[in-house]
Formats: sequence, C-alpha cells, structure tokens
Amino acid sequence: DARLVLHPWDAVRYQADELRNDLKGIEGVRNDGAQVHPTAVLDTADGPILLERGARVGAHAVLCGPCHVGPGAVVHPLSYVRGSSIGEGSRVAGEVSASTFLNVLTYL
Repeated sequence: DARLVLHPWDAVRYQADELRNDLKGIEGVRNDGAQVHPTAVLDTADGPILLERGARVGAHAVLCGPCHVGPGAVVHPLSYVRGSSIGEGSRVAGEVSASTFLNVLTYL
C-alpha cells in the first residue's frame, strides 16, 4: 500500500512502519558480518535489526528496531539509534530517531 506524503513530517511519521515492512522476514537481529562491541545493546522489542557486512557498532551504543545499518556504516560509541536506516558508508553519533541516511559516495 502506498502512502501519500504531503508534508515532510509525514515521512518521519511513516519511517518506522516502512522500515519494518522493508525488513519483513527478519526475526530479531540479523548480523551479516558486522562488528558489534560486546557492550552494545540491540533491542528488538519494536522491530528487527539488520546489520550488514563491514558495519561497526561501538561500545555502549543502543540500537532499537526497526533498524538497518548498511555495509561499512559506523554507529559510534554511546549512540542511541531507533527506527532508522543508516546507509552504506555513513557514520552516526549521538541520538538518531526516525531518520534515513543515504549512501556515502567517494569520488577520487
């Protein structure tokens, strides 16, 4: 079902539901080769978490599903991320909620 986004805040309102839909079929945490610090918290009470190859989750970071961390993305220590998608090569720190970070491209 398509949703009509008339205002920027509509995209924020629908973020978690759309991310949950994108991650359909994933139960709990799926780690496809990410490095997760042992003190990080991965909370799947509200949705699944997908960690892709080469992603890194730092010490004492908290990820609350639904959440996607793309290849090579970094969630810095002490960060709190919920209902968000962190694109390939992106880096986040601090509190991130209902957000999408697109892929970072490097041109040489």
